[in-house]
Amino acid sequence: MDGIKQNIFESLNCINSSVSSENDKKVALNYLEGVQKEHVSWRIMLEMLNTSKGDKKENTSDSSMLIFAAQTLRNKITYDLNQLEPNEMEEIKYALLNLVSHSTFNKVVMIQLYVSLAKFAIQYVTWKKPVQEIITNLLNEPDRLLEFLKILPEETLDMKGITLTEDEFNSRIHELISAISINVLQFLIDCSSNGVSPKLVLSCLSTWSGEFPIEQLITVEPLMNLIFQTLYNNYESDNDSFEGAITCLIFILRETRDIPNQDMIMSLYNNLIQLNNALLSVPANRVDPDILDAMTRVFVEAGEAWCVFIAKTPNVFRPLVEVLLFLTCSSDQDLDIVKYVFPFWFDLKQFLVLPRYSSQKKEYMDIYQKLLTGIIEHLKYPEDKFDSKEEEDKFKDFRYDMGDVLKDCTAVVGPLVALTQPLEILKHFKHWQSVEAALFALRTMAHEVPRSENQVLPQIIPFLCSDENNTQLLPDHQKVKYSIILVLGRYTEWTNNHPKFLGMQLSYIYRTFDSCANDPDILNASSHALMFFCQDCKELLSPHINDLMDLYYKVSPLIDVESNFEICQGLSSVINQLPVEQLTENLAIFLSKFLPPFNEMCNANEITSDLSNKIADQMDLLYGIFSEIYPRSEATDTKTTDPVVVIVQQLWEGSLKSIFTKFINNSVVMERGMKLTRQLFSNLNCFMEPLLPSIVEFIAHGFSTTGLSCYLWCSGSIIAIFGDTDSYPTISPQVKSAVWEFACQQCITFMNNFNKIPLDIQNDGNADSDKIILQYSDMIYDFFLMVSDALMFYPEEFINSYGLMDQIVEIILKTCTVLNDSETCGLVIRCLDDIILWGFNTPPISSLTIKTTPPQWKEKVLTTFINKGPQLVNILINGLIFKFSKDESIEVTNCLSDFIKLIHSSGNEKYYSLLLEWFSKLMDRLKYPVDPQQKAIFLDNISKSIKYADFRKLKSSIYDFTNWYRRKWVSSRLYNN
Repeated sequence: MDGIKQNIFESLNCINSSVSSENDKKVALNYLEGVQKEHVSWRIMLEMLNTSKGDKKENTSDSSMLIFAAQTLRNKITYDLNQLEPNEMEEIKYALLNLVSHSTFNKVVMIQLYVSLAKFAIQYVTWKKPVQEIITNLLNEPDRLLEFLKILPEETLDMKGITLTEDEFNSRIHELISAISINVLQFLIDCSSNGVSPKLVLSCLSTWSGEFPIEQLITVEPLMNLIFQTLYNNYESDNDSFEGAITCLIFILRETRDIPNQDMIMSLYNNLIQLNNALLSVPANRVDPDILDAMTRVFVEAGEAWCVFIAKTPNVFRPLVEVLLFLTCSSDQDLDIVKYVFPFWFDLKQFLVLPRYSSQKKEYMDIYQKLLTGIIEHLKYPEDKFDSKEEEDKFKDFRYDMGDVLKDCTAVVGPLVALTQPLEILKHFKHWQSVEAALFALRTMAHEVPRSENQVLPQIIPFLCSDENNTQLLPDHQKVKYSIILVLGRYTEWTNNHPKFLGMQLSYIYRTFDSCANDPDILNASSHALMFFCQDCKELLSPHINDLMDLYYKVSPLIDVESNFEICQGLSSVINQLPVEQLTENLAIFLSKFLPPFNEMCNANEITSDLSNKIADQMDLLYGIFSEIYPRSEATDTKTTDPVVVIVQQLWEGSLKSIFTKFINNSVVMERGMKLTRQLFSNLNCFMEPLLPSIVEFIAHGFSTTGLSCYLWCSGSIIAIFGDTDSYPTISPQVKSAVWEFACQQCITFMNNFNKIPLDIQNDGNADSDKIILQYSDMIYDFFLMVSDALMFYPEEFINSYGLMDQIVEIILKTCTVLNDSETCGLVIRCLDDIILWGFNTPPISSLTIKTTPPQWKEKVLTTFINKGPQLVNILINGLIFKFSKDESIEVTNCLSDFIKLIHSSGNEKYYSLLLEWFSKLMDRLKYPVDPQQKAIFLDNISKSIKYADFRKLKSSIYDFTNWYRRKWVSSRLYNN
């Protein structure tokens, strides 16, 4: 054992050394984790702790050894109790009691020992009345007992790493906590009057406060007095005790949320108000920032806990709300601390806007008006520059959080009062910061201002859009101009209801394009605002489409690609409002100006990376101009070609087809090209049938020759439209069948490509293997998006096509073993689950034609998954243990549960036995052994879940087993606290 101790010593020194190589540290870490899992480490760790009980001064190496020993002991108790025989369990019990009673280690080691004792008491179920025995051992050491009792409830919050069943765990927690809570409460009362450190008493009370009836706790005067006296007396002299009292009080306030009777909290409430008078009754600039922080946390907790009472009885609780107002608006508050109060204002607003609280709302109206004033004051930029970029970013983030409070204020005081405040600031400003803050407030309030408002906005809008030849009404500052544009863009829906204000706003925006041509921020904001005007005032602007298009051609060279795109989207909304003749005419005009330079760009002899990006950006502008264009024909009229589709057909035949063919293997261009194509099908749906053969042929050819995933992404959209005969009943059976053949062709091409992927590279030790797999991730993702569409709209063909379903399930399972991309893995698992769900009586989709799943479909799905069962169980359980992220694990557990439900729904006892056999063999083949007891518990849970159809319990069992195994064998133990 001395040799092992020496190796541990050297390994710890290696890890903590600044000169050790990364490889040496990795080797040392692996060695230490290996030692932690061995049976012999029980005895070694206890020897290390017993031979050094803190009697001598620890050096750094001693401290590392002791921390490692204590941490290992804790982890052994958590994961490895099954290594011990009954007599060894007793030895561990007495060793732990001895260590916590007599050791004088540093705080880190002692905490590990207290945690170890708590975990041991939970799991050693044959130890009767463990807490009473521990209390007896530590009764003469109240400080130690308080430290242990503080930790005990925290270790009972969940079953993480514990091998007990849920029933055993709950029974044990009752014995450890509930049954002795009254004794603990009395012990805390005794300690509060016996000179024991208030900090320890309060920290212990914090963790136990949820275990006592809160109605009883808040009436225990010795403890309540201890809390408030500590706050009164120690805020300057003993910061630790003060913070302990704050923490404890917050815990207690949180527990009072469920008290139904207002009278029961009045004593606590009165103490809080007195506390405010004692600690905050001085000018704000003289209050200690730490006191402000602490008081804010306490009063916010009280406000949130008692929000219902506050809303119902303002005559009682108004002083508390005034304190929260002070803490929100105090100019000396740290912005991060001020944000603590924001949820309270939202919660209170939610009550006050209800009709039955109308009288109470009047009582709080003035407070919300003051809050509005304070928030606008907080919004102001400082007169001096920020000290750092980080400080500026923090301020900007804070402003957006404050915006939500402004909405709350507007909802309570009403738009008339709310809008008047910034208007008065604009009229009587002293510097640009005040104006900009008022404009920010106006922009944020827009969400709560009705479109019918006709008292204040008719004053504000003209004020903001003052004619350039008039006297300047607002500061000539770039941030002010930028903010005005943002305000105008936020009130476009209001403008649509007040058409006479449209012209002045558009004139202002037009002027900014001229006057601020060198300011990209203002140009981008103007473009964004213009898009909103086009979208929300489209009917008003449709007569002015020619002026809008002329403006676009004028400003297009000045603005960036995103702004160009936004204006194109806006133009699309306006064009779509035009009568059909004008619509096609204006689309044709736009394309006649857009296409010549675009075609010239595409015809360049040398296609550089920069040119590809420019072409792709121009393709996006086409996407923008068609984004809001919809068919003009009736859904039932498929005999004549829709006039919009005529324009699209000309675009396809005249330009896009040849451009796509030239750039067929250029991923940058074709991703945008397929995005445009997908959108045209989405908007024009079944009316795209005249173009269907040509486009489908190109897409199939494009994917088969290049393997680019964008072709699959677009394929899914076509499959979803022409397979959806519920939504588009005029689609002929011949067209629907042809699209299914296209889907099959894409699947076959993908499967041929997939089979060429070197899936075994993950296991060859190549450091680049993840990169090799990652390059296929997009193709796999887009394929399964397409498969999901095919399964939804062609379930009969999908299930009955010879071998297709089996091959896709096989690909899913292979993919799960190698792909590490979380989003793709999640989609693949959901697709697998969707296939499984077709094995039940009720179809997983809503359909006019499929009310119940045909028996032959169910049989085929069941047969597929019985054949794939061993592989599915093995891959998904191994993935839960070794591979999948938390989000993926939820999807996988749901999928496994549905798979087992499928077995259950068959009613076949033979399949039940097969399922248990698959899980049994899986556990035998896992990398690290599963002890017989744990295996038996898990299999029994699976068996009972099937027998009693308790699938909630099933999910819980899978989750608990895989979590337990991962924590025991896979996750790092060394620094797992």
